[in-house]
Amino acid sequence: MPFLKARDSQAYAPHVINIDEIIPPSGKPFDPDDIPYRFQTKEQLALYVRRHKLPIDVNEYGNLGTLRDHVRLAKEEPENFLIISGKHKIKMEEERELAELNADFAKGQVAIPIPTAEGGGKGYVPKEEREPEKPKGKRGVLTEDTQPQTSFVE
Repeated sequence: MPFLKARDSQAYAPHVINIDEIIPPSGKPFDPDDIPYRFQTKEQLALYVRRHKLPIDVNEYGNLGTLRDHVRLAKEEPENFLIISGKHKIKMEEERELAELNADFAKGQVAIPIPTAEGGGKGYVPKEEREPEKPKGKRGVLTEDTQPQTSFVE
């Protein structure tokens, strides 16, 4: 990285730090009331929701970001939370129903021919049953089928 070397002769590459967990100096786990809910884990949010008696079922959320947003809304804007949580519950119910309907498709089969009457094309034909292909002319050589059509206008 030449642009870094010009600024710092000891630099060799940019790096990224990912923080998985924050442990306080005392070694005891954080109390959810001591840290903002946007930094809490799902377990900490569950305890936070119980303590503050928020109308949220933490187990319904698969996305931690959405859960954090809903906890914030329930705490800071309870009127808006009721509207948004209603929409979220409807969406989650629709997704569950769709997942149940698609459960059979997870097994799935490949290369099943679909009859032409039902909208399928030629379908899958085993190699042994295929018709032999017609020989094609050599590349760059004109055959009877590929003679150019020319016409002159006078």
